Amino acid sequence: MFECSFHQLRENTSSQQRAASRDIYQNHHTRAYQLAQKYPLILDTNVLLGFYQLPYEAQKALKSFVLENQSRIYCSPQIIQEFDRNYASVQKAGNDLILIEASIHKFKSTESALKNYFAENEALLEAYPNFKQGIINNLVEVQQNAPKFVKKSTHKTEALGRFWKDIEWYNIVHQLPLIPALSKSTTRQLKLDFDALQAGILAQLLDSSEMQFKYFFSKNPIQKFPGYADLLKKSLNPYGDFIIYHEILHWIQSTATEVPPVFLTNDIAKGDWMDEKKRPYWHYLEHMYQNCQQVFFIFHAADCFENYTKTSFQLLLNPSQMIEGLKQAFFDYRQNLDSEKIHPKNLQTLFQKIYPLRQAVLFNESEWAENINNLEHEFGLKSIQNLEDDLLDNYTRLVDYELEHFCYFNQLEAMLQTLDLIFE
Repeated sequence: MFECSFHQLRENTSSQQRAASRDIYQNHHTRAYQLAQKYPLILDTNVLLGFYQLPYEAQKALKSFVLENQSRIYCSPQIIQEFDRNYASVQKAGNDLILIEASIHKFKSTESALKNYFAENEALLEAYPNFKQGIINNLVEVQQNAPKFVKKSTHKTEALGRFWKDIEWYNIVHQLPLIPALSKSTTRQLKLDFDALQAGILAQLLDSSEMQFKYFFSKNPIQKFPGYADLLKKSLNPYGDFIIYHEILHWIQSTATEVPPVFLTNDIAKGDWMDEKKRPYWHYLEHMYQNCQQVFFIFHAADCFENYTKTSFQLLLNPSQMIEGLKQAFFDYRQNLDSEKIHPKNLQTLFQKIYPLRQAVLFNESEWAENINNLEHEFGLKSIQNLEDDLLDNYTRLVDYELEHFCYFNQLEAMLQTLDLIFE
């Protein structure tokens, strides 16, 4: 069994123990920070949940890294429990950042521009009845396409949500090996030890203010312990980090690991594992050595992954970044699906769906085949869904072009002009 009082163990640490723990740390630090193959890795809950706020390229890099190193990447029972408890809310928060209102704004602005143009040029338009009718048709089509765009965007969001949840990261996390769980009696004792540490800290504070809390620990960093930051939040269940630490300690004790494990966390703001300069608390490592003659590394996960993959792991914090990541992720997802090829029948159906008021074009079979061939070779469009996405996403650009050039296209011309605007 192991001791749990960090303060007591710090006072009892011999100079030989401190020297031995530092020697192990220094001998392994460089290779451990590089995430070299022989070092076992443990991913903190915030790393697992933070996946959904990463740039898309970082998501791909992290998935590849985890899959390639799956046999040496571990979770603890407490980490998995926290991941499952917070998973749905974190994923929903990511999806909430890409609400459809932002995307539909361009349809509303185009609708307003058409109405204003019509009102300001009413006399002029009387002299050009065909163009006047074209503007009226444009206005109707914009109003009709707006809900289609919302539906399509919503489908993308929901589909990607299912893609993330059912196929990708959730399952990857649950396939990682678990370190052994602590017994129920040990967990109960740890909670009592945590409560005792908490009472000892609170008894030394002048008041329960955040300022007093931070001041005390700035003067007494040796009294920090995993989970201490939750004391300020007065959490009903503040034991998570404390239990994770002792799960790792028990695992090292029971397996006699050849090299020090690496615990990867992104926790800086709370400060449960490292300070604001990303330096681990050394008395955590000394406590580990006292219990099992081995240390462990506490590294900032994003820094290690950036160093290993040469990809930015800075978390996304605004909706526009989330939207771009969603678009790219969904595009890659769709590339793996068997999409319906473009053929004359579904192309004519698409024209009627997007351009119901424009003049239809009648072609014979060979002319349709020629146009479809051009879509594939000139614009790289092979599926009807990809074509629909491009035409609908850029519909307002087509209308802006028609107003600017005083023209109105038939169905085929509208498609070709839209593609020219995209690929110009």
